[in-house]
Amino acid sequence: KEHGFTLTFRQLGEKVGIPKSTINDFMRRKKWRQVKKGTVPHLTDECMAARLEWAKEREDDEFECQVDLDEKWFYVWTDRVTAKLPPGYVRPKSKIKSKRYIGKIMVMTAIARPCPEHQFSGLVGIWRVCDRRPAKINRKPSAVHPQGLVKGVTIITEEKSLDGPRFEKMLAEDVIPACRSKLSWATKIKLQFDNAPGHLTKGKTDKETGEKVFMSTIAGKLKSVLEKSGEIPIELVRQIANSPDTNLNDLGFYNSMDSLMPHWREFVLDSFEKQVETAFWAYPSEKLERLVRKKIAIIKEIIGANGDNTYKIPHTKKE
Repeated sequence: KEHGFTLTFRQLGEKVGIPKSTINDFMRRKKWRQVKKGTVPHLTDECMAARLEWAKEREDDEFECQVDLDEKWFYVWTDRVTAKLPPGYVRPKSKIKSKRYIGKIMVMTAIARPCPEHQFSGLVGIWRVCDRRPAKINRKPSAVHPQGLVKGVTIITEEKSLDGPRFEKMLAEDVIPACRSKLSWATKIKLQFDNAPGHLTKGKTDKETGEKVFMSTIAGKLKSVLEKSGEIPIELVRQIANSPDTNLNDLGFYNSMDSLMPHWREFVLDSFEKQVETAFWAYPSEKLERLVRKKIAIIKEIIGANGDNTYKIPHTKKE
């Protein structure tokens, strides 16, 4: 306990003078378990107070017409795969040029609570953060472009960072239309995303008056799109800072989606993109419903912990 339960069996054996195999047998009989050390965001008093206020405002919310939005990098290679080898086989190794430059794509995903009454699975949409343009030159087939390049015909995909202007464009052209299409029965839709710097959600302070000017935020710039005449109104709601457990994507969707993808992934990023999209659209609505119920339970845990994040993530049972 003095060492945070992190000593190895060898280190523990040296300290107490007992063989490590004896310690191992003892712990197994007493049902000890080995776990990885987890981390949670460090919360200040102000952040805990804001979390508590946020949770109390949503204590009775069922999140029936709320869409959670987030983005994530997906990598074409992972070392977390365990191989099962018969006798005589050598452990296979993957050759990569550098672990620092592994192929990856960034995708933005929007998910919500499933609604069987309206045949809605809870999956709103997935979009790759990139630019696509026709090839400017002809090129022979290569590892990057197996089919080669044909000038003006072949479409080249270029990875891009999700800065403010790109985020604004994707909301207006992709996310908001998809929300209205998928949740067509709703009278109002809430769209939640985090306060990353590129999301332009904090506004600016007027130098002369000292007042907050929110026309620089997403809500201000997309006001005409969010409140478009004849369309379902969309309200942008904040995700409290340092609280990934309040977004369905971070709460377990991304890890679960990653597990649905094949271990042997395509190294050609355009083909890998299709694998990511396939895993997204194959996500079971039952699991997504359990994620929503877990989020509702977490809100109660936040209130019980006075805004802190020291609670154990609750598990929801199948119905």
